[in-house]
Amino acid sequence: MPYHSEEFMLVGKLAYSKGLTAGTGGNMSVFIPEENKVIITRTGAFLGGLIEPDLVEVTPDGSVLKGKQPSSELPLHLAIYQGTVYRACLHLHSPYAIVLSEKLDSFTPPTLEGAKMLGIVRVLPQFTATVEDVKAVVHALSFSPIVILQNHGVLSAGSDLFECYILLETLELNCQIAVLRHLLS
Repeated sequence: MPYHSEEFMLVGKLAYSKGLTAGTGGNMSVFIPEENKVIITRTGAFLGGLIEPDLVEVTPDGSVLKGKQPSSELPLHLAIYQGTVYRACLHLHSPYAIVLSEKLDSFTPPTLEGAKMLGIVRVLPQFTATVEDVKAVVHALSFSPIVILQNHGVLSAGSDLFECYILLETLELNCQIAVLRHLLS
């Protein structure tokens, strides 16, 4: 797990330093099919200061192999790995995406780079602190590698956590630009 723990720690520090999450908000995971396991952050982990004990190893059906209690979003992460080709997930509570989610069913990034990378990003209704409609998220990820969860946050999926981070940071920058453009109009 050493390689993966460094990846978790770096992505957590980046996300926290960029204001994409605060406190113990957010979670991330990787699926390692050759070892038949998922590594996910524990419930209550501070992403900006992750340490090795903050990572939990589980089987693809959710049984804990090593570590403390996994994130409450474990069922979402497992459903993504079972229903897609993705091997990593990053879920953060990025503020500009949350602000825009109140008024939109989908989001088209205003920058050319953002539109090319992200496509049209779906905004899914969210009424609880933990995602309950995991099938809707898995379905949305068949159109774009990133989805906004209304009034909750963003989930990105990719081949590794760095790809997930780049997608999420790109979305948040484009949401910020959209909000600023609205303020100037």
